[in-house]
Amino acid sequence: MATPTGGRFSFKHLRVVPVGADDPEADSLLAKVGGFVHNKMAYSRFHDEFDFGRAGGCPVVVRASIVCLAFMKLAATGMLAALVALSTSSSEAAFSCALAAAVNLVACFHYAWIWRIRAQHVPPAYAAWAHRKGAAQATTDVTEAGKTKDREVNEDDRDFAQEVMVDSFRCAAQSYKLTPKTHADFAFPFRPRRNTDWTVSYARTRVPPHQQGFTPPSSPCFQATLPLMTLDLFDLASHATRGVVPIMSKYLCASLMPVMIGCGALYRFWLNEGRPSEKGRRHCGCGLLLAFLSFLAALAIFVPVLYALNDPLYTNTCLNAATSVEESCGTLTDSEQRDKTAVYALSFAWLGYPLVSIAARLAQYNAVGAEFSPNVSVFKDVAYACLDVTSKGGLAIYVAYRSSWL
Repeated sequence: MATPTGGRFSFKHLRVVPVGADDPEADSLLAKVGGFVHNKMAYSRFHDEFDFGRAGGCPVVVRASIVCLAFMKLAATGMLAALVALSTSSSEAAFSCALAAAVNLVACFHYAWIWRIRAQHVPPAYAAWAHRKGAAQATTDVTEAGKTKDREVNEDDRDFAQEVMVDSFRCAAQSYKLTPKTHADFAFPFRPRRNTDWTVSYARTRVPPHQQGFTPPSSPCFQATLPLMTLDLFDLASHATRGVVPIMSKYLCASLMPVMIGCGALYRFWLNEGRPSEKGRRHCGCGLLLAFLSFLAALAIFVPVLYALNDPLYTNTCLNAATSVEESCGTLTDSEQRDKTAVYALSFAWLGYPLVSIAARLAQYNAVGAEFSPNVSVFKDVAYACLDVTSKGGLAIYVAYRSSWL
């Protein structure tokens, strides 16, 4: 595609195929399967004026439905836990259900914003970074002088900007500002290609109010999900082991979870996963090392917490109420066995989060700072939605049913 840049023309991503020759990309099995599936979908029959196109490698309505499904499931399970917490006569079950309901409430708050981003349903002030319907690739900017100008917008830049915003809600440890900027590169810490339309920055930018970008609200509730889940799972483990004190206090483990999230945010946002700033440039050794160390620091917190939670269950250690001595559990009751199985399933589901992050990074091992694969983005939406519904929604369903036998 030829685009004017400073009075000259530059050609990007142009594949030249001799006349009469077969295009290997068009004839690939993956391309044929993908084209066949897309052409059979009802969304492919939309009129151009109503269709966003395949923004982000997948129709917008499909991407939004993925997040919508996760939101509805978390809302339903959270409501179930809240109703049981209000109606049960057991104080232990009520507290456990209240924690699970709070976890799902915060998760629904995150997913509500992600849903709006994926559906391109944003306020007019932030419409510049939303995908357009039809074939229109131009948008109108209002300059400081009050004049308007049309400019070509790169859809890849919009994909990248939206991915940063969605990940900021997933990571939920920092607040980021997205501000229109058409004349320079991304500000620190991101350095994408020139003539991009966005700046991701931690600093306040002096721009008119009508040009300000999207800033997710920063609140302590953003860091409440994992600590509350940790407390709830430790209580379940304590019941399964008849009161065994873990090697790390549950309060210490819960307080370490925001620190782990902060290390993950450092890796994902401040260090941009250790990517090179421009195409063709080698990775900066210092930046790559810091990104690796920050991810390793998050794992160094996660692994001991997971070990402290599951160690008494794995060793089958219980506390003798008469002698206050830890000994072998022997035969567990039905409720204790259920709690043990639930802790195993729900805690080890957490392993999926770092695995998805590693897989997404390996899939883009040669991507520069401002590039993000649409296919990887769809994979992350599906994977994180499944993990959230399993871990958070699963916890709410289990503690709600658990109240029937306590």
